[in-house]
Amino acid sequence: MNYKKIKVSSVDAPKRFYRVLYVREDLNLFELGVTILSAFDCHFCHTMQ
Repeated sequence: MNYKKIKVSSVDAPKRFYRVLYVREDLNLFELGVTILSAFDCHFCHTMQ
């Protein structure tokens, strides 16, 4: 199974909340991003590995 690396951080305090997540490659990144944004009031970026 292939994974994508997702970096999640807080805009207000990026050093206080910063996580790197590995998620399945077949997940919809838009839906995942909306979920993360709703839960943590964060921004996200993704990179291909």
